[in-house]
Amino acid sequence: MLVQFTFNNFKCFADETALSLLTENTSRKGHRSIRTPHKYSVLKAVAVYGANGSGKTKLFDALKFMQCVICPPLRDEKTPISNYWLKEYDSFRLNTHFANKNSSFEVIFILNEIQYRYGFEVDSKHIVAEWLYAQKTKEESESRIIEREENNCVFDNQELINQAIATNLKNANMLSETTPFLSLLATFNDSTSKEIVNWFSSIAIISANDMNMAGTLRAMGQGTPVKEFMKAFDFNIEDIQLHEISADDLPEKIRKIIPHEPDEKFVDGVLAFHKVFNENYERIDTTAFRMEEDESFGTNRLFALVGPIFNALSKGTILLVDEIDSGLHTNIVRFIVSLFYRNDNHAQLIINSQNTSLLNAKDINNEYKLFNNDQLYVVNKNRYGEAKLDSLEEYSSRINAETSYIDGALGGVPNFNVAKIEDIL
Repeated sequence: MLVQFTFNNFKCFADETALSLLTENTSRKGHRSIRTPHKYSVLKAVAVYGANGSGKTKLFDALKFMQCVICPPLRDEKTPISNYWLKEYDSFRLNTHFANKNSSFEVIFILNEIQYRYGFEVDSKHIVAEWLYAQKTKEESESRIIEREENNCVFDNQELINQAIATNLKNANMLSETTPFLSLLATFNDSTSKEIVNWFSSIAIISANDMNMAGTLRAMGQGTPVKEFMKAFDFNIEDIQLHEISADDLPEKIRKIIPHEPDEKFVDGVLAFHKVFNENYERIDTTAFRMEEDESFGTNRLFALVGPIFNALSKGTILLVDEIDSGLHTNIVRFIVSLFYRNDNHAQLIINSQNTSLLNAKDINNEYKLFNNDQLYVVNKNRYGEAKLDSLEEYSSRINAETSYIDGALGGVPNFNVAKIEDIL
């Protein structure tokens, strides 16, 4: 469970920025929140609003950057590219004061009923500092597990870290200036470090135009009822099947690159089957549509999201969806959020959106308001290009969030010169 994410000096965020999922509101039997062993609650869903170019996507990018430092992509599916994050690093560039300042990233989360606080500080060349603390119960004080300054690393807590592995790595001078000590410990099978790295790896961050269907295809292969999910939205889809081709049908250049068995099949797309009727509107057949070519953008968008949604709900992981309303009807978005409220598996959903109707919307059964103020954030960018993230928690619950936001009372709306545009036209 994610409790809080804090960072600074990254992309358009200059000062410290905190996205907190802590809540005091546990009404309606806690359908919006998860009660933790530490006697506080965290939200199941949060929505971020803001004008175009205000920093909503960059907020998600910050967590994605932290993820790629800890869980870098693999080269040849074997070796982690430990310095991959260097090309992704992007400090605030619109003020010379931040040019020589470091960037820091920290998360507070609960894993196996233990509250962890992990973070690091980086510049454009290396990891400057790193820390990991743990707190088992609310009554106990926080204990240090890892503390690193440059290449000098100390570690405590024999219960939560394998001292022999940590000592051997330190004595062998294996600590890299571009690799977190946490990731190194995980590589050498320290159990706590592996669990934390896997937790970071399980966070799914979906970009606004991400139509990658890999997650949904995996879900279909694992028996997830993707077809039933899509049919529930009345897309007039009768069936969904993977379209397979044999190795012999692959272009020769690809056959040489991809190892394969003689009779092996490869998935090269998805087929959506629709009813065919005669002139009397009697069903006489079905016909196959290529999902990517024949179906709408919205249908493809939802299909691409089905896998990550099912994965988060079934495994209790975290899903971030950038511009969730892109291509999706408001009622579909309401339904997706409602699924996370109904889930008891500790799954969490973080979205950003331009859809103001969600601010006052109710859940899909019209039983309760979709978002309370403590679940809503607004990103504002000032005249100097600095983005700031604010919670609506300070506002009265009696305000009309949608009207107040559109009118600019909550910030996060675009500023444009109407007269100038009219003159141009």
